[in-house]
Amino acid sequence: MIGKRDKKQNSTHFENNEVEDEKTEMLSGSKSNMKKAGECIQKIKTSAKLDSRCKSWRLIVRNLPFKTTQEDLQTIFGDIGPFTEIVLPKCKDKRFQNSCAGFAFIQFWKRQDAVKAIEKLNMSEVFGRKIAIDWALSKDTYETAVHEGLLS
Repeated sequence: MIGKRDKKQNSTHFENNEVEDEKTEMLSGSKSNMKKAGECIQKIKTSAKLDSRCKSWRLIVRNLPFKTTQEDLQTIFGDIGPFTEIVLPKCKDKRFQNSCAGFAFIQFWKRQDAVKAIEKLNMSEVFGRKIAIDWALSKDTYETAVHEGLLS
């Protein structure tokens, strides 16, 4: 897992690179019991399909205390199941440069882990604040839902 700073979005990304490491290891031939090339290619295709579907297993966590860190979120959500990414946007106000913006996005590998996170952690307390966890929607989907009166 690697943390990266994204200056454009003023946020920190935390990604799980286990699949990438495994792909590299298989393709380099460093495994003594390397599987047939066809199996390796199939595994890479499968992980690519997972990568493309993972966006649907993305959650938004709101009402986070401003002192929340990547490590805090890793600890809280790590017990639920493996995740591919944590995005913790930073506060845009220069007075609070090192503070989080009060929300985060967490992307799980498996849908059932995302569901479990909502069921187990929604309305739980983090540093004295009740957090709200929901499915993250794309901006277009959200705006359409608001326009149609499905969301307020």
